[in-house]
Amino acid sequence: MKIETLTMPFRKARSVSQTSSSFVSKIPTITEPTGDAASATGASIIDLGSQGSETQNAVLLVPYGAGNDNTTFSLRVIGWRKLGTTQTALWIPVNLIELACTLSAVTGIAGMDLINTDRFADTITVTTGSTLSGEAAAENVVSPANDTIAHALVDFKGFTKIEVSFSTGSSATNCNCLLCLL
Repeated sequence: MKIETLTMPFRKARSVSQTSSSFVSKIPTITEPTGDAASATGASIIDLGSQGSETQNAVLLVPYGAGNDNTTFSLRVIGWRKLGTTQTALWIPVNLIELACTLSAVTGIAGMDLINTDRFADTITVTTGSTLSGEAAAENVVSPANDTIAHALVDFKGFTKIEVSFSTGSSATNCNCLLCLL
């Protein structure tokens, strides 16, 4: 038996980087969360598959944002899952993980999809959501803290939709991340 991982190119979590100074409140809703709000403060939902179907297992995140070297921001990966039938459905948001990110000197390139004012994070710290320790934690968050690009791996835990939400913490100008589903 051969174990394989699906490879996909990176894509931006949000079409427009988020500028909220604190996390936008997420509460249960009867409205199905969908789509990319295409605004600096709206939601950006990634549909992983309908109820009862197979879905990706995890997401690889590469945080970035605008601001000076060593500027900070936070991100949350929120899982959305439906409770009930179509007529009584309630969508429940659950925080899968919260990460604190520190921007580095490494930037994108002028005129490209990530421009020269977009800085990659070189430091990621798990704030909430991981009970892993030691070697297992090191495999899920790679945080070099030396002006090389950091990344984190987050398990979907079977959720059918995810949302990556950001808080500038009044430090970064805006924030976003590259992601690929695994």
